[in-house]
Amino acid sequence: MNTVRTDSAISRELEAIVGSAHIQQGVGEVGGMPLPNPADIVEPGGDEEIAAILRIANERGLVVVPAGGCTSQTLGRVPHRVDIVLKTTRLAAVEHYDPGDLTIGVQAGARVFDVLGLVASNRQLLPLDPPALNARTIGGALATAAHGPLRHRFGGVREFCVGLRYVTADGTIAKAGGKVVKNVAGYDVTKLMIGSHGTLAVLTAANFRLFPAPRRTQTFVCSFESVTDLVGFRDRLVASPLAPFAVELLSPEAARSVELESAWTLLVQAGGSELVLARYRRELGEAAGRVIEGESEPALWHSVREHARAVAARNPLSMVVSVSLPLASVHNCLQTAQKIADSGGYSFACVGCAHGALSLIFEPKDAQSPASYAGVIAQLRSALPPDASAVVTHCATDLKNDIDIWGRTATDLPMMQAVKRALDPKDILNRGRYLL
Repeated sequence: MNTVRTDSAISRELEAIVGSAHIQQGVGEVGGMPLPNPADIVEPGGDEEIAAILRIANERGLVVVPAGGCTSQTLGRVPHRVDIVLKTTRLAAVEHYDPGDLTIGVQAGARVFDVLGLVASNRQLLPLDPPALNARTIGGALATAAHGPLRHRFGGVREFCVGLRYVTADGTIAKAGGKVVKNVAGYDVTKLMIGSHGTLAVLTAANFRLFPAPRRTQTFVCSFESVTDLVGFRDRLVASPLAPFAVELLSPEAARSVELESAWTLLVQAGGSELVLARYRRELGEAAGRVIEGESEPALWHSVREHARAVAARNPLSMVVSVSLPLASVHNCLQTAQKIADSGGYSFACVGCAHGALSLIFEPKDAQSPASYAGVIAQLRSALPPDASAVVTHCATDLKNDIDIWGRTATDLPMMQAVKRALDPKDILNRGRYLL
């Protein structure tokens, strides 16, 4: 293992850029991720300081890990080397907000929670509701393409992020997109950066399209005896004229953990006037055995969003797999995952968007070997269709060398590698963490 780290001379250069109050030297861990060698954590105060840091790193061949609220630093492969952890938490300003145009621009270090609160004061909605939103930054949510239950109605963050500002590995400050939704000319670098896991550039600011917030919301709890019954009901709901904000699927184990009945469950969140909500009650019928609203409703959705993270925190030996697959493949995926868990000695739970973005949780009942975990993920991937993906988003650190974290990708990997070489030819950004 390479044990190179920033030497004292480079640390002094970094300190000259950000100030002594904004650098920690010789750190061995960040966001729960053990660093393979002591590294410097720097917190720049703006784009120019980030550019200066990256120029030093690029000239010296130093490996830089971008970070925000450090909610996803354990995601991906174990890095073989880290010299500088570049935190964006000082970049937390709102750069522009025009409620009349339904647009907002914020720096990458702003917390998602704070931005949601700001737009809510004008009865507007930014449909970004990932786990850990109290700590997660805007830049972190974009870099990991994080999402939550609102993805059902509004799509992922790529759908409503209309522009970015970023700094490339050689210290160039650049922009993509714009402030308004109509700015779609040229190559869509914005979508390229979202979900790149800090391997292409350091994100410094983003512009978003906003939506009017509903007058009120209600969540309908629909319980079923089997996953077959649940999927059949979901298909009828998708084909109906109803347009709920969220349709979240919970396995019996997950439902019990958020204090609902232990059954296959669909949570259907609707918003609008009393007439709209009354129509949902009629259309959902007897399947909606319970309606949750008021203060209990956000508490329930918080528990749902945090379920997988809560299991991982309670049992670090658990394995969480994020699966993205077509609507029609959800039923087979869930049945297969349950069989794999039962035969391998794992408890199984699932939570996620019922249209096909799911977190599958395998919790060992007894001690399991690395080969057992590897077998679980291999069996699961072999049962998925070619256009699906299965990424291990949580497992014990010492397992990461024994299992394939990212798996196959339906995207053009050679094209991704060409973009990486063009933007970061020395491979200084998040080296070894992602697919690239």
